[in-house]
Amino acid sequence: MPAMMDMPMLNPTLALSSLHNLAKLAHLSLLSTLDIVPGQGEHDNALDDSWSPRLATPERAPAAPWTRQDATVLPAHFNDSQTYLFTSWAKDNSGDTGCMNLDCEGFRLVSGSPIFPGDIIQPVSDIKGVRQNITIKVFKDKSSGNWWLHCGLNSDPIPVGYFPASLFSSLSVKASAIWVGGHVLSDPRVSSPPMGSGAFASDTRKAALIRDIQLIDRDGKTTLVSNKMPTTVTDDKLYSVSRIEGGKFYYGGPAA
Repeated sequence: MPAMMDMPMLNPTLALSSLHNLAKLAHLSLLSTLDIVPGQGEHDNALDDSWSPRLATPERAPAAPWTRQDATVLPAHFNDSQTYLFTSWAKDNSGDTGCMNLDCEGFRLVSGSPIFPGDIIQPVSDIKGVRQNITIKVFKDKSSGNWWLHCGLNSDPIPVGYFPASLFSSLSVKASAIWVGGHVLSDPRVSSPPMGSGAFASDTRKAALIRDIQLIDRDGKTTLVSNKMPTTVTDDKLYSVSRIEGGKFYYGGPAA
């Protein structure tokens, strides 16, 4: 099985909103719509819809299973600066389990799906023009325990595939944390890249947006996230994130 991160060591910088306090209350999943942001040079730039016991934080527990779904720019992996539909998973944080996209047996692709993990997403948003969106829905099937991924490009999400329940232990029961937001990765020897559109969250005309954020309960009913949830920004001089209000928030920044 390929190692999870077959890339050079990169420094992560995060701008996230945490829904984990809500996720702990019930068997909750996530539905949200993201801006499809263009590449920001030879750096990694991603939007995250993610869930796990501890996800994308330095304190992530070594044994914590997790999955990740997003629209990402990842030159170290794809050798270009285009935006891709990206998935990854792991049984723990060792780097020895799981993989990206379809690089190993794990994620099961639906036959005939018009989009797949590792597929280029086009068109992308124009900071001075039209916003392009991808809607990502991830939920646990009540009967099988599989975690399904549905996606839609400027449209309602349709089935793409699923992570079998057999891949995980605690995550096969329910998610205990959910994070949405952005992160960038960069070589520690160079300046950090822009995040999102390159605009701070306060510039709502230009900043990257995640909207229509809804939690999905075990019976498939959705609830708009309308209360202000905790946020995490690892360097607020470079990036910012607004609180969730009315099911949406803004994030990003120009970096150094």
